[in-house]
Amino acid sequence: MDQVPESSTFRWKWLIAIAPLLFLGVFVYRWLNPPYDPPSQPEPNAYNDLVVLGGKLAQRTGFYDEMPEQELATVVATNEPVLSDARAALRTDSMVPLNWEADQSWFSGHNNSFSDLRNLARGFAAEGYQATKQGNSQLAVRCGVDNLILASAISKGGLGTDWLVGIAIYAVGLSTLRDTCETTTLDDCRFVLKNLPVVSKHFDPPAEITVREWHFWRRINGPYQTFLSELSFSNNRMMFENDLVKLVTVYQAKTDLLRLHYALRAYQLQEQRFPKSLHELAGRELKAVPKDPFSGRDFIYVPGKDRYILYSVGPNQVDDGGMVNDQDPQQGDLVLEPTPPEGSIELKD
Repeated sequence: MDQVPESSTFRWKWLIAIAPLLFLGVFVYRWLNPPYDPPSQPEPNAYNDLVVLGGKLAQRTGFYDEMPEQELATVVATNEPVLSDARAALRTDSMVPLNWEADQSWFSGHNNSFSDLRNLARGFAAEGYQATKQGNSQLAVRCGVDNLILASAISKGGLGTDWLVGIAIYAVGLSTLRDTCETTTLDDCRFVLKNLPVVSKHFDPPAEITVREWHFWRRINGPYQTFLSELSFSNNRMMFENDLVKLVTVYQAKTDLLRLHYALRAYQLQEQRFPKSLHELAGRELKAVPKDPFSGRDFIYVPGKDRYILYSVGPNQVDDGGMVNDQDPQQGDLVLEPTPPEGSIELKD
C-alpha cells in the first residue's frame, strides 16, 4: 500500500491552517473597499438653485400666519418672482449634491442650506395662506402641491437629515391643502387628487438612506473610525431606520386622509350630499379607495347630513373614536380635519 509522503501531508496541513486567514483577509479587504456607486447627479441639478432662491425671500416670510393683511400682501408680492423661479426649478431634476470627497466641514456647510430650503417652503405656504383668505383656491392648492414636490426634490439622494427636512416640508404642503379643502372647486379637487403622491415612492426608502449614510461617512471618516462607530452605534442606526419607516406610514395615512377629504368634497359638489360609504367614491374621482396603512382596513368614516367624521386608527391600531392624544402620538387616532372657511358656522351633531 502506497504511503502519502510526509512532505505532502505537511503541505495539506499548512493549506488548511492558512485558509481561514485568507478568508479573513478577503473579508477585511471587502469591508475596507465595499462596492457602492453613489447616485448619479442630474445635469443640470436644481438643488442649488432652490437653496439660492430660498435665501432671496422677504424678511419675516415665516411669520405669514401672524401678519396683518397689508404686511402679508407686501411679503407675498415681494416673493412672487422668487417663487415663480422656484416653480421653474422644480420642473428640473433635483438631487442632494453630496460631496463624497469632502470632510466633515462640508457637512456643516450643507446643514446651513436647510434654513433656506425651509424658507422656500414657507414662501409657498404664505402665498397659499393669502390665496385661501382671498378665496383663490386654485392658487392655494397649487402652493400646497408645490411644497409636496419641493419635499422630494431636496431630499432625493441625500442623508437622513435631508430626508427629515423633506418630510417636514411635506407636512407644510399637507397643511396648506387641508386648510383650503372646504373652499375648493371641482377642478381644484381633481388637481389635488391627481398630484397627491404615494409617500413610499415620493421619498427614498429608509433602508436606502441608512446604507447611503454608512458609505458616505465611511468615505468621510475613514474605515477605522467608521468601524468603531459601527460597533457603538449599529443599534442606533437600526432604530433610526425604523423611525423613518414609522414616519412613512404616518404620512401615508395623512396623505390618504387628505385624498379622501378631497374626494368627498368633489362628491359633495356633484351630488349635494356626502356618500353613505367611502366605497361610493371608487370609480369616480378615485380609482380605488385607499386603506388605512395602520389597520389594513377602511379608514373610519361616519357620514352626516352636513358633515362627516374621518380618521385613521393610528399607530396603536385601536379605534379610539376619533380622539387624538397630543401627549403621545403613538396613542389615540390620527385625524386630519379640513379647516372650516372663515365666517362659517361649525355644525354640531
